[in-house]
Amino acid sequence: MSDLVILAGGFGTRLQSISSGIPKALMPIRNSVYLDLLLDKIMHFNIHHIYLSLHYRLELFLDHISQTTYKDIIAPIVEPKPLGTGGAINYIIQNTSITSPFFVINGDSFSNVNLDHMKEGYSRNRYKAMIGIS
Repeated sequence: MSDLVILAGGFGTRLQSISSGIPKALMPIRNSVYLDLLLDKIMHFNIHHIYLSLHYRLELFLDHISQTTYKDIIAPIVEPKPLGTGGAINYIIQNTSITSPFFVINGDSFSNVNLDHMKEGYSRNRYKAMIGIS
């Protein structure tokens, strides 16, 4: 089983004109929100724990997480200030019990990368890091 980080702490400035201040990961899509579609896809893989890196509009995320099917495996991690991608990952490494290897995905991106296959390749080849692109 693997841990996974979802980076969702950004301000969503590119979508501000249509988002009304709602973070990208919480934007509505059909009868759901983007984060739920992402979580549904992630849970097809062998994921043990999800660290959700947050900063902007924290209260919206906490409210949404409390109502999601996956609330028991999601740990919201609040960045003390916007830390950027590397800073957010480092903050989680330093302040949680995340285990290596782990996955990192953006909270506003969708991919067809098979995380189980990726982990197998990572372990088999003893890589220090891997990037999945689809």
